[in-house]
Amino acid sequence: MTAKQHYSFAIALIGVIALVHQYSQKILHLSVPWMNAYLDDILCMPLFLAIWQWEKQLFWKTLYLRKKEIAFFTCFIFILFEGILPHYSMLFTADWRDGLAYCCGSSIFYLLQKLTLK
Repeated sequence: MTAKQHYSFAIALIGVIALVHQYSQKILHLSVPWMNAYLDDILCMPLFLAIWQWEKQLFWKTLYLRKKEIAFFTCFIFILFEGILPHYSMLFTADWRDGLAYCCGSSIFYLLQKLTLK
């Protein structure tokens, strides 16, 4: 398996884990408080960033996201979901620990991307 195939497999696996978690939470009504609170936040960042990376490759022929871009996107998501949306919808609650989960997910993406580029 090439490094790119490992990367694609890892991103697909993250997507499957996210779907299984949503299914177990919403359909099977299984409740694991820590997972319900933070797993989606951890898993969303590698998925969002992989989509953004794909878009940059497609339109700008850029092979990877720089650290600054990953940090900017992580801050943007944190501010949007923890700072802005809770003021407009009861569906969102502000929790600073979600920021740590976003950073964890972004770190996972960065490490996967770094392994691909070697």
